[in-house]
Amino acid sequence: MPHHANWRTRAKDGTMGTVLYLEGFQKADLRKSLQAGRRLDDDITCSNKDCYLKIPDLNCWAQLDWSYLGSLPSGWFSNDEDGRKEAVADIVKGLKSGNGIIQNKPDETVLKMVACMAVAGNETTYKSAIWYNQGADSF
Repeated sequence: MPHHANWRTRAKDGTMGTVLYLEGFQKADLRKSLQAGRRLDDDITCSNKDCYLKIPDLNCWAQLDWSYLGSLPSGWFSNDEDGRKEAVADIVKGLKSGNGIIQNKPDETVLKMVACMAVAGNETTYKSAIWYNQGADSF
């Protein structure tokens, strides 16, 4: 959702927000990162964890989402402020129809997030852990 809001307000070839990654991170990507850190494949364990967040106010959530995820490395510009309402509306629209979104009650939405985690090491050595949230479109 924030990716779409970014493209809608800054154009498809515009600068992406600092923490809006274009690439996806799957178990294979996390495993490769730990292997690059000289971890043996046999010492790497991957798992997923489902998490749920109740959102009572979608508009407030979308504003927070855009404020954090839409921020550019160079900061906010006046044209970003001009497109803020459009970006927030775009995120709300995506939250209402996105994958992993459940409407519990008229005033409560539940966002599902799936965190993929990779841990390297064994019980006698230091464990390195990296994770990436690969759940609902908002993250």
